[in-house]
Amino acid sequence: MALNELKGDGTMDFSKISSLRKKYAEGENFCLRIKSEKHEDVLRKNLQSEDGYFKRIEMLSTYFPLMIAGISGTDTIPCQFHHFERTYTVQPFIQVLFSLEDGHTLDKIIFTDAIFNTGETIALEHITTYIEELPILKL
Repeated sequence: MALNELKGDGTMDFSKISSLRKKYAEGENFCLRIKSEKHEDVLRKNLQSEDGYFKRIEMLSTYFPLMIAGISGTDTIPCQFHHFERTYTVQPFIQVLFSLEDGHTLDKIIFTDAIFNTGETIALEHITTYIEELPILKL
């Protein structure tokens, strides 16, 4: 995330990267990868019309923080959205970077998939594994 923030700066150096790494280290940072098992553009998967393609982009860039939250006991930890990246034909997938407020014992992450599955709730419960490996939502 620190490197992404410095893109286009032209003056990337170790001190800038170090200060941004400290800034991003303050929360629980996560990356969710969404890809198709059929090697196709996931933003176009099962679309009824071309308008749905742009609706999905809007939902990923605007409404994603409202669809995902951390759960700590009975408390909800809100999400801070960072950005999403997408690839096209080489290896089509979407990658969403987000963080949750630090200082909580995180039990699970709840993703309400209003983008592809009309509001289906997906519980990501193996938090320790996600910290060490990239979670992938296969469609």
